[in-house]
Amino acid sequence: MRRLLAESGEWDEDAWGTPISAASLGYAIACFSARTLAHSTALGARYGPGQREGYCAVWRYAGHLMGIPEAVLYATEEEARHMFRIGILCEPEPSDESAIMANALIGSAPMVAGISDATERRDLANRLIYPISRALVGSDLADRLRFPACTHARAQRMLFLHRLDTRLKRGFPRLFSGGKSTMEQLFEVSWYDAAGLAYSLPDHVDAEQSSHW
Repeated sequence: MRRLLAESGEWDEDAWGTPISAASLGYAIACFSARTLAHSTALGARYGPGQREGYCAVWRYAGHLMGIPEAVLYATEEEARHMFRIGILCEPEPSDESAIMANALIGSAPMVAGISDATERRDLANRLIYPISRALVGSDLADRLRFPACTHARAQRMLFLHRLDTRLKRGFPRLFSGGKSTMEQLFEVSWYDAAGLAYSLPDHVDAEQSSHW
């Protein structure tokens, strides 16, 4: 992607530096590690110290493979949280593209749960996912990302009910189907054993102009 951006003619390297900077990548893995643990805990998940350390270590190793220098590569969960706090201070205002991406991700979330019907997906997103997301990221950022209007009280209520549901299922496993641990559920969405992994890459920075990959 760095090469495609650099060759696109749309990237001002003198003004913006190398595309996808190491600092941005360091901030990203801080979000995917410590921030994910914080949000999933708010949703009712529980992790042991070893699980938290191991999860952050996986993302640290991913950052190492992407070439993030040690200066901006966290070593512990606490360092990742600190890096996130610094990064959020440097973040620009959400752009139109940011809002489109955030809403697209929420709209696609029900598909991860196996819900393919468009009406059902929209209902779940509006009834549950948007209010909970607003409670997690805060009303100010939610408004800037153009999430549907929702009162603070309703957002917090939906988050509380979801957390309660998660804890009841964990506390009374015989009454509920599943039985998987939080860590198993967290990783399961990234398993591609059935579909397999391909290492093809895009050949154009614009997805609509890229060959199928």
